[in-house]
Amino acid sequence: IEFFDDRIEVLTGYSKEDLSTRKIKWADIIIGSEAVETAKANVKQALKTDRAYISDYKIRSENGDIVWLEDRGQIVCDENGRIEFIIGSLLDITKRKRALEALHESEEKYRSLFISGPNPTFVIDKETLAISDINPMAEDIYGYEREELIDKPCSILCSIEGEPGGCSG
Repeated sequence: IEFFDDRIEVLTGYSKEDLSTRKIKWADIIIGSEAVETAKANVKQALKTDRAYISDYKIRSENGDIVWLEDRGQIVCDENGRIEFIIGSLLDITKRKRALEALHESEEKYRSLFISGPNPTFVIDKETLAISDINPMAEDIYGYEREELIDKPCSILCSIEGEPGGCSG
């Protein structure tokens, strides 16, 4: 990387001069050798296609914080196809990554509760009223396999429509 603007210090904690003079090497602050290799592979793939790339990776800032970055670049070549320069931008996506991680954890907890719950539980599509998921307890109590009920109307679970204890359709 040949040039950084002044905002690089806000993003990483490292000075523009330290990065530009290679006192601090960009590849050394990226966390994980596989992330470095993936970023390199993205650039190589861009050379074979539209010359644009996007890479996400973590860096360790000067104060030790972990920062997620989205690295977007465009490779500019001369008339002979040789790289003249790469122009790009770095975007701090740490909040987005943390929110996605929290969502994933929440989904895992929901899934665990859903599967292990002591009561039959159905997930019903509110527009079509079709069954989109059931837990194992629902299979046991209603005597249907999950695959038999998915995408079926919830009324299939009612013994007699319109009767007490049944569905009203």
